[in-house]
Amino acid sequence: MTTDTPHILLVNPWIDDFAAYDVWAQPMGLLMLGGLLRAQGYRLSYIDCLDRFHPRAPRSDPFARHGRGPYLKTPLRAPRGLADIPRRYSRYGIRAKWFREDLAALPPPDLILVTAMMTYWYPGLQATIAALRRAYPQVPILLGGIYATLCHEHATRCSGADHVVPGPVDSRLLKTIARLTGYSPREPFDPNDLDTCPYPAWDLRRRLNYVPVITTMGCPYDCAYCASAFLQPRFRRRRPRAVIEEVLFWHRSAGIEDFVIYDDAFLVQAESHAIPILEGLIRTGARLRFHTPNALHIRHLDPPTARLLARAGFH
Repeated sequence: MTTDTPHILLVNPWIDDFAAYDVWAQPMGLLMLGGLLRAQGYRLSYIDCLDRFHPRAPRSDPFARHGRGPYLKTPLRAPRGLADIPRRYSRYGIRAKWFREDLAALPPPDLILVTAMMTYWYPGLQATIAALRRAYPQVPILLGGIYATLCHEHATRCSGADHVVPGPVDSRLLKTIARLTGYSPREPFDPNDLDTCPYPAWDLRRRLNYVPVITTMGCPYDCAYCASAFLQPRFRRRRPRAVIEEVLFWHRSAGIEDFVIYDDAFLVQAESHAIPILEGLIRTGARLRFHTPNALHIRHLDPPTARLLARAGFH
């Protein structure tokens, strides 16, 4: 059992693909986990391999204020089987040299946590884990997130991670991290109760120009084409007051005006959830903008709700 507080490195990996564009894309699960770990006393570092605001990245981003823009990219040879696609295959994100330098500037971690937001982005994840392995050959690497959950066998066999943990951020994952670090933290919250959890560690980002917000986890529907039920088996909602308090926290403490709703079905059961949130936001008088790159659930959209969305600042 170690007597020092463990240092955990969180890493958002590169994307290897024919196209990728940043539309308010942040690793929500990884930084939710970061918030939980910090509340337990762990020391954290964070490297975002997709960081468009890296000190050495070019400064020519017309959408920087609102959080959208192109990733830096490095051309690569297309993988076997994809060479006949008439598009340029690239690695999206910071240069490999910058990543090595950023790693070298950190104190050695006791554990590395990596995620992957899309299953088919695993080649960029493989390259990221290989670079981490070269920098820290003795440090265990744990992979979680969407790829680890939906393609667990493939991720276990191909990712290069030492440990692949499927499923949502919950007590099981926290216990695995405690076992790997030899640290027994207290849990002043219930990770299964969204309102007791600390806010995601968005402040670890290099530039905080917008904040994603989750008001619900999962979806009450089980559509055949959607992975939501696999990623979040239970549909859970936060209290409307708790959502409003989080938005006001980031607005007042960090000057954030742009918020991004990551819900799978924000308008489900709107009378007891979305509508009280919208009405509460309007009452604050704060001048805010809300963006919905994920799912409002259009079945529940009617003219009165649309007017509330517009008054609250939704775009």
